[in-house]
Amino acid sequence: MPEQGMLQKKWKNIYGILFAIVIVFKVLNCRYIKYNMEGDLYITMILVWRLTVERCIVQENIRRFLRLITRMMVGLFVIRMCRYDYFTYSDAMLAFTGYLYYIPLTMIPFLSYMAALCVGKSELEKPLRGTWYMWLMQVILAIGILTNGMHGWLFTHTISENGKEIYYHHWLYIVVLMWAGVFTVATFVTLMRRCSVSGVRTLWYVPVIPTLVGVALLVLYLICGGSPAIRGVKLYNLQEVYCFIYLALFEGCIRIGLIPSNTEYDELFVLSSLNMAIGDENGNRVYQSGNYITSEDKEDILVREQPISGGKIIWSENRKPIRKLNDQIRDAIERIEEENELIRQENEVQEQRLHYEAKNRLYDKIAAVVRPQVLEMEKILEKDKDSSEKMLLFAIMGAYVKRRGNLELLASENPMISSEELVYAIRESFEYLTLADVLCDIRTEGKKKYHSELLILAYNLFETVVESGYPDLHACAVVICAGDSFAMELYVDSEKNVLPEDWNKEVCDRLGTEISVKEQDDTVIIRLEERIHSDSVFV
Repeated sequence: MPEQGMLQKKWKNIYGILFAIVIVFKVLNCRYIKYNMEGDLYITMILVWRLTVERCIVQENIRRFLRLITRMMVGLFVIRMCRYDYFTYSDAMLAFTGYLYYIPLTMIPFLSYMAALCVGKSELEKPLRGTWYMWLMQVILAIGILTNGMHGWLFTHTISENGKEIYYHHWLYIVVLMWAGVFTVATFVTLMRRCSVSGVRTLWYVPVIPTLVGVALLVLYLICGGSPAIRGVKLYNLQEVYCFIYLALFEGCIRIGLIPSNTEYDELFVLSSLNMAIGDENGNRVYQSGNYITSEDKEDILVREQPISGGKIIWSENRKPIRKLNDQIRDAIERIEEENELIRQENEVQEQRLHYEAKNRLYDKIAAVVRPQVLEMEKILEKDKDSSEKMLLFAIMGAYVKRRGNLELLASENPMISSEELVYAIRESFEYLTLADVLCDIRTEGKKKYHSELLILAYNLFETVVESGYPDLHACAVVICAGDSFAMELYVDSEKNVLPEDWNKEVCDRLGTEISVKEQDDTVIIRLEERIHSDSVFV
């Protein structure tokens, strides 16, 4: 059986002292003292037991029912004192206390059964669900008992010739006895069943033996028709034995641990894995867990304290594992930072490499598209650098190479280019054509962004017409319409065929453009226009 804690030993000693006082006063009351103090002492004992229940029972439902049971027990002794000590002069009060006497006699076993249903169950399981009809029957039974003066179903009494009251019990009295007996047996059976499936089943005899002793005393009382006496001193009364049965039963269940209680916390604290100690107000350690670490190593052990009721809680923090963990984390962070720096540098190198590769591809593309002009320019420098006519053609081609490269660079950054870039490129070419005595003019209507390939195609068309017509080119005019769709017209006065047939047909078909050529008054009119809007072509 579990050891008692200090608090339980204290209350047990108080309980034993009160019981001894009761025995002494039982003898003295019968012989020397007129005032009966037994009731007061029994009430004190019940209240002392209730204090232990309030302090040690963990589950609220069980604690609430045991509290109600102790109130009924106190009420039973108060009713006995009122009936036999205080209100003997009043027939009405004698009759009322006689009826009221049966209320705690029926409530104590009923509440005991309710408490037994809660044993081994959590408060969330709601073990009392569906017991409302029992409460209703208890209320009906209590009403029938208290109204006995109106119907006499419980008992009736008469006065004999010698002045002694004679009671005649009726059917409601039998119901009361059956009610108390059934719930008493049900309480005992329920608790024993809970005990048989728990870890304390080997201690079943602890609540059973004193309970059976109380039942035996109660049976002896009923057989004898009253309390047995020795030399005129009554050994016990019905109320005392009746309360003893339930007190012994529940106290035994508490002692073996069937009803959870907060006892032996000191032993549990010592056996726990907590790194703590409990000290008194002077700082002396009263309890110390088995895993408590002392502060011998000042570098890694940190002692902390927190005030509690009657003393303080002391615990120590071993910072050595934390320090090692922090060192490991620091090393890991440094390695990660180094790896991140390497990754960042690799990304930068990769980005630069990709950037250079993109630039090289762009430069290769520009070199490829202007290669014919570059070769022609090299040929002029080698053979015809003294010819002013060829040098003007050299300048015209140089302007084209420059502006075509600029358009390619703009296209690499943004696929959409403003029509103004085409205007700037044509105007620069016109500056060199003017030096060759070619009449030049350019007009624009609106300004809008188009796909870069469309504007490059238009500039290629312009350069092809100029190079094909040179040096017999007399006049050249350009009209650019930058509206919802792009259109460009070239007006050329030249004796040569300035545009080959099916010029860049594949590119024109892909871009959705159309080139038309016609002659009017010795002037060749070349028109480039979109069949489909450029925005929809390059989505």
